[in-house]
Amino acid sequence: MSADITIIVPVYNEETALEAFFNALEPILNGLNRTYEYLFIDDGSTDNTLNILKQYRQKQKNVNIISFSRNFGQPTAIFCGIQNATGKCAIIIDADLQHPPQVIPEFIKKWDEGFQVVSIHGKRKDYNLLRRAISSIFYKIYNIVSRDKTQTSVSDFCLLDRKAIDAVKQYKGNSPYFKGLVKWIGLKSCLVTCDITQKRAHGKSKWKFFNRVSAAIDALVFSSSVPVRMFGYLGMFLLLIAFAYTVYIVTYSVVHSTDISLRGAALAIILFSNGIWLVSISVIGEYITYLIKETGNQPLYIVKEELTD
Repeated sequence: MSADITIIVPVYNEETALEAFFNALEPILNGLNRTYEYLFIDDGSTDNTLNILKQYRQKQKNVNIISFSRNFGQPTAIFCGIQNATGKCAIIIDADLQHPPQVIPEFIKKWDEGFQVVSIHGKRKDYNLLRRAISSIFYKIYNIVSRDKTQTSVSDFCLLDRKAIDAVKQYKGNSPYFKGLVKWIGLKSCLVTCDITQKRAHGKSKWKFFNRVSAAIDALVFSSSVPVRMFGYLGMFLLLIAFAYTVYIVTYSVVHSTDISLRGAALAIILFSNGIWLVSISVIGEYITYLIKETGNQPLYIVKEELTD
């Protein structure tokens, strides 16, 4: 019989954080009077994380583990957890305790009220000013190019109802952007306000600058083809300018009975050729985007070991 709640926990080299994580969550989950299970997605950890999880599984049969053959990234680990969640709802939470587990009862309350997606909304006070500014800029760009608007301070820490889980599982692509997927399914949702002030209980963040840049690019590409089309729009704009400028210099030459200047002709040719180049790139990009979406048969991840009931 499936549990009421599946706790999805993506982990990567979190051997020092697991004891504190269990100590923090167990009293909260036991107080819900619901059946629950853990689903840890080991994202190719190179430390003792997997062995520690196996020890917990020997003591608690509600601890399930899926271990990847290598590091595929947190977004993929989250998606794997959703694909394998068996509970009536699922809660995604990090093992470092930066996501405040004391909010979980409020998640369950909102779920009981009929909400199918419950997310946390609040300021990341553990972020410095530069990181908050960069995050704000990214979400402004994202909301410009994407139809599915999202707020700057919405976290991956959330609850998904079984209907939401099944909807997300229908995604067949190779670059899942979790927040984008959650907005895309369009089910009844709400936000729980809670500022994230807690620093990591143990260890250091595994998300480096280039990981974040890569995730940001994946999010933009996943959510919209506007960035590709912008090149086409710019190219057409340059072609329009080139055409207007060519008409101008030819008309000027005829009216004033002068030769067309080499500088003017060169400028028109440059504008025209750059316009053609940008339009061509845009067209190619559109077809590549389409082909990637239609032929995404490469698996998202490879499971090395699975310990589940």
